[in-house]
Amino acid sequence: YDQALDFHQKSIALRESILPPNHSELGTSYHNIANVYCQLGQTTRAQSYAKRALRIFEKSLRSNDPSIATVYQTLASLEFKLGSNRQGLRYLEQAAAILRET
Repeated sequence: YDQALDFHQKSIALRESILPPNHSELGTSYHNIANVYCQLGQTTRAQSYAKRALRIFEKSLRSNDPSIATVYQTLASLEFKLGSNRQGLRYLEQAAAILRET
């Protein structure tokens, strides 16, 4: 996972140097890093990257884009791991609402 994290961080650095700050590909990179941190058990750090991905996706994609739902699902999983079941459920409901629209 450390090698994957290094790869994704290099990808973000490259993308940040050539893309606008709210480009959806940056959101994808941040979400990928969130997933790696989740696998490493660094839940709070994963949550930070997932929220950053969500902010970018909300600015760059349609409100019903499945990528947004995927980030909500990731955030829900992280909230459940942190013991925040109500917030986790809210994220799952938001993901489900998006997926029902698509």
